[in-house]
Amino acid sequence: MLFSDLFSVLEKERRRYENFKTWQRENLPEFNGKVLTQKRPSHIYPSSVAWKFDGEVDRKVWQPVKGWDGYYEPNKRTKAGKAIRERIDEARGEVFSRWDFFDMFKIDLPPYGKCKEFILPTGFFFDDSIYMFFDDGNYDDICKKCAGLFVEISKYEFAEKATDYGMQTPLDIFF
Repeated sequence: MLFSDLFSVLEKERRRYENFKTWQRENLPEFNGKVLTQKRPSHIYPSSVAWKFDGEVDRKVWQPVKGWDGYYEPNKRTKAGKAIRERIDEARGEVFSRWDFFDMFKIDLPPYGKCKEFILPTGFFFDDSIYMFFDDGNYDDICKKCAGLFVEISKYEFAEKATDYGMQTPLDIFF
C-alpha cells in the first residue's frame, strides 16, 4: 500500500512538472525556454517564477524582475497580468506538499521549537527505484513503522551511484 501511494504521488508530481514545462513552451508568446525558478522547501520540483522572451514584451501583461535582466513576471497591477497569472497557476496545477510525507509514512512531525533545523522528506525515481531522503531525526520512527520496507544508504553512497549513471545528484537538486 505504501509503495503504491508513494509511486502514485511521485509519478503525478513528475507528470505535472513535465506538463507544465510543455504548457509554457506552447502558451507563452515569444518564450525562449529560459525560466527563472525558485525552490520552495515544501515542493519536490522548483517553481517557475519568471520567463525570458525573444522580441517585444507586452508591459500590460509582463513586468521586469528586479535584479534579473531580461526576465519577466506577470504584472500584478493590470487585468491582463492577473489573467496570465491565473492561467499559469491553473496550468501548474495542485502541487504536492512534502509535509504530506509525514502523514504518508505515519511519522511524527519534528517538535516545534525544539529543533533548530530539519529537512523535509522528499522522494524521486531513479534507476527503477524510489529514493527517499529523511532527516536523521525521523530515523527511529521510520525504522519502527516502516521496518523492512527500506534499505538505508548514505547520501554520499547515493551521490556516487547517481554520478556513475551521469545523473545530477539529488543533493544538488533538493538541498
